[in-house]
Amino acid sequence: MTNLAAKAQTWSWYLDALDGTQKLGSNNDYSLSVYTNNEFRMITTHVSGQTRVGIGTQSPNHALHLHSEYDPREPEPPHGVEVIENHSTETMMQFTNIESGDQPGDGLKVGVFGQTCYFSSMDKLNMKIENGQSTISLRYDEHIDFFGYNTTSDARVSLLPEWHNGLLIHKRNGQNTYGLKIQTANDVLNAISVEQSNNEVFVIKNNGRVGIGTPTPDATYMLDVKGKIRGCEVRVNNANGWCDYVFAENYELMPLAKLEAYIKEHHRLPEMPSAEEVEKEGGFDLAKPSVALLKRSEENTLYIIELENELIQTKSALDANNQRVLELENRIAQLQTLVEKLISDKK
Repeated sequence: MTNLAAKAQTWSWYLDALDGTQKLGSNNDYSLSVYTNNEFRMITTHVSGQTRVGIGTQSPNHALHLHSEYDPREPEPPHGVEVIENHSTETMMQFTNIESGDQPGDGLKVGVFGQTCYFSSMDKLNMKIENGQSTISLRYDEHIDFFGYNTTSDARVSLLPEWHNGLLIHKRNGQNTYGLKIQTANDVLNAISVEQSNNEVFVIKNNGRVGIGTPTPDATYMLDVKGKIRGCEVRVNNANGWCDYVFAENYELMPLAKLEAYIKEHHRLPEMPSAEEVEKEGGFDLAKPSVALLKRSEENTLYIIELENELIQTKSALDANNQRVLELENRIAQLQTLVEKLISDKK
């Protein structure tokens, strides 16, 4: 008893009621440690002007420091935590109330397990992180809402910026990396979908096909647009080549009589698709008809040049004939004059 009294005086700890307040403390800077079963459990200390509480550690680094070497595999792991093969220790705090219940899997659990940090709720509680008007809602139905709630959306993540701008991804450095990567399981799924009044107006399929104005781009095309297209320039890679060969010296033009017969029979120019073909294919290739039309334009130019050469030759021949006619007329006039003189002399 004497030893205990002496230790009490040395430690200067007291339990008292002063000024109507129950107090447990000391009159010095000694730490307060709590032991059970003769093993350390908790410490309250004052370090560098800061009060620190350590649970499971005698050297707390912050105002509250929890540390554990508990292996949850025995008797059982925390609710919702998967135990990996190697040893993993667990330090958790649990917050519960009447609504959540107080069972091991209830409420909010915050802590670390092995090499993983946990901030989790396993009993279908909605979680909300709020800083002023910035909010993140983690709903128990596996949906996340930023800046509000959108319980009618089927999206896993909903961004609701109201009048503010939406999402910026600014990739500044790095090679062979990406600012945004979207992966889906098969070609049918949409990688990106833009909706207006519940109507999909723009989609990018997992296989890279793009639909504008249609949610189901035709599988034949990489880009399917339902509507008008406006642009400053359209460039088409033509696999069939260009048609400069028309101006080669050995190129043979189709005779105009044969071309006329073809038009009368088919009601279109050669190498151009028919109306039935265009209707059957749901449109026409931009490259092939363009090249065919250029070819016809070049051939028409050759026809014109040929006709002009023929016209020049005809005009030259006509001028020569006119000159001969003029000469004949002059001779006839001379003969008439001579005849008239002869007649006059005979008289």
